[in-house]
Amino acid sequence: MMYRFLTVACSALALGLLLSLPASLPAEETEANAEPPWYEFEVLVFRRIDKGAGSTEAWPNDPGAPSFENAISFDTRGSATLRGDLPIPYRPLPKAQRRLGNIWTAFRNSRNYRPLYHVAWRQQVVDPEQAQSLYLYLPPDSGEPSDYNPPKLEGTLKFGVKRYLHMETDLLLRLPVTPAEGDDYFMGPAIRSYRLHTTRRMRSGKLHYLDHPVLGVLVQAERYEPPVPEPELEPEVMETTPPTEPPGSSEAAQPTQPEPATNQQ
Repeated sequence: MMYRFLTVACSALALGLLLSLPASLPAEETEANAEPPWYEFEVLVFRRIDKGAGSTEAWPNDPGAPSFENAISFDTRGSATLRGDLPIPYRPLPKAQRRLGNIWTAFRNSRNYRPLYHVAWRQQVVDPEQAQSLYLYLPPDSGEPSDYNPPKLEGTLKFGVKRYLHMETDLLLRLPVTPAEGDDYFMGPAIRSYRLHTTRRMRSGKLHYLDHPVLGVLVQAERYEPPVPEPELEPEVMETTPPTEPPGSSEAAQPTQPEPATNQQ
């Protein structure tokens, strides 16, 4: 259903992006003791809004929550994505550098899907056991967040590499529950929580889709090579020689003796 919708609703550019991705790519090889490789990631989180989305599932009142221990937020302290010749890790990339912008637009115009969260960034990727968790946050639709008005979306993403790229996603979407028409004695929770917790092995250059009855996630990873700094040129040493005097200049340089003065009567 997901890809059928993309075929119908997405623009030709977005559709070409999906269809041109290779079906299989070599494993993410890394040399032992080498500098951790840089990757560029892009994540688009969306929800299903079609009638009856998730209605056939028996959802628990408390699906648990992601662990935010040691998770860090994206670096939004500036707009620059490079510091010198090195990328700034976890700094969100501007919209012009995102690849899934057309899919975001298609979802906004869809009757079945609604985009929630879209971000792209660069980071070095290490072994999954030492990988850094990233914190995602989307405030409630209105009002200040509180225990009675929790964030609409929050969770973590984690990427590591060990022959293959590994991704761990743990997201929690909270939506208000609307009582059925005529149900004046509704005693259920005012907010229903939907959790998507999964791990996935990835390949760079391929668009991955995480499915869920209510939530969905598109993820793409590309190997990134930081700019190579230009070598510093050594200043040229100019050899200087004393100027040569033109022929006859020594004579010309001799001062002339003044003639003795004569007494005039």
